[in-house]
Amino acid sequence: MKKFLACCLALTMVFVINVTAFAAPGSFVQSPSRNDGPILVEGENESEECTAELVVTPYKERNTLPEKALKAIEEAYKIIAECKDLTSLCSAFASFVTEKGLRAVNLAVSDLFDVSYYNCDIHENHGAFRIKLSADTLKRFVGLLHYKDGEWEFVENARVLPDGETLEFSVETLSPFAIVVEKEADAVVSPGTGDADFTLPIIIWVCSAALIVVCISLKKKKTV
Repeated sequence: MKKFLACCLALTMVFVINVTAFAAPGSFVQSPSRNDGPILVEGENESEECTAELVVTPYKERNTLPEKALKAIEEAYKIIAECKDLTSLCSAFASFVTEKGLRAVNLAVSDLFDVSYYNCDIHENHGAFRIKLSADTLKRFVGLLHYKDGEWEFVENARVLPDGETLEFSVETLSPFAIVVEKEADAVVSPGTGDADFTLPIIIWVCSAALIVVCISLKKKKTV
């Protein structure tokens, strides 16, 4: 009896732990640590003298970044993970969402990544970067947010090209970026998004109820 209950309890705990591990924190579609992130297709500076080379680093590979960039992307992650409404991050983005008739509760970040440049020691004298990224999460693209100097800004010129897989935008400064999409209509809302997620509590309740029923049945058999 005791061994049976111990096995049931162990299986329940393993199942619950796995469900929790795959839950997306805050306003993410899924944990960015599981996402490969966008791939650089093209990146050039408007100045022909600029020798900068762009590198795109997804959040899951953040530990490869220099200390300053690592700190910035981890700050960006923390903000999104604790955010219940992405429109609260930037007034320009909030206005855009309202104009499009979208609901903030339906928005989530599909990709969090860093874009940095290397091999240009005099970049301050150069202009903006024109960037094209390839990603498979652009189907329901809404907008691109840029975390700069501790604040979020809306990249208004960001757009998805007709192929549906390429994101194009232009920015003067680089640091963490977040792609915002509209969640699928039947998507499960993850814990921390501000909407209740009853999946995990129901699983725990069902497993607990099953254990109680088994205990009662075994007890009745002993008393017969």
